[in-house]
Amino acid sequence: PAVRRAVASNSGTPLQADVILSEDPDETVRCELARKVGTLLPDLTEAQGERVRDIVFEILGTLARDQVPRIRAIIASEIKLLDNVPPRIAKMLAEDVEAQVAAPILQYSPLLTKADLLEILKKGVNAETLVALARRRDLDESVTEAIVEKDEIPAIGALLENKSASISDDTMDIIVDRAGPREELHTPLVLRGGLSERIIGRIANFVSASLLDPLIKHNALVDDAMAAQLRVSVAKRLQETDPSGATVQTQIPADLPDFGDEKDPEFL
Repeated sequence: PAVRRAVASNSGTPLQADVILSEDPDETVRCELARKVGTLLPDLTEAQGERVRDIVFEILGTLARDQVPRIRAIIASEIKLLDNVPPRIAKMLAEDVEAQVAAPILQYSPLLTKADLLEILKKGVNAETLVALARRRDLDESVTEAIVEKDEIPAIGALLENKSASISDDTMDIIVDRAGPREELHTPLVLRGGLSERIIGRIANFVSASLLDPLIKHNALVDDAMAAQLRVSVAKRLQETDPSGATVQTQIPADLPDFGDEKDPEFL
């Protein structure tokens, strides 16, 4: 094995030998080969010849199907940002049951289409992998809706923190419905920004007073009049909290007087 590891890590080893090593019985040999193949892929071009590319992709496919998760994870990490590898290999890794394999591909790979992501979500992913997908840049509204439908709080929190993800008003309503009793969603929801006035009003009905100013600050639609309404609404809700700690939900009044610069330190 020590000799074969040295051969596997050697950049001068003929590709035909690497094909044999990709099925070596010793997993440490295959790990060395996976790392080496990863260094070859970014510079792999059509100018190198179709035969060379076919052999490299054969080795890549064999390692991507390896029974040892660590080896598949090495391949996933190496190809996660590449667009010159076969999309079928990227999709296969994205569907892997192991989060250490699937997560890097789902979060970064440019080879996955919207249809691929929706298909993978339909088949089912574990919670850790779902968080990685929620952090993917420029997610489509249909994909973010599918993520929220899984009702995994860490993934919804990651989605809210992903400012490049498109979230429709309908999906945001679902998030707000679920966020009330789940305080871990309150801060990412408040800091999301770009929310509609209606959604802002709904959020103000359950977040703590300490989150009111950040809610106002991160949403450009909130003018002075609306800010005053929100502050009065939160103050009223705090006053209506019963001794058991349960908070009475109140509606924001439609017509409030102008409170100017009056500030109550109890809730500001």
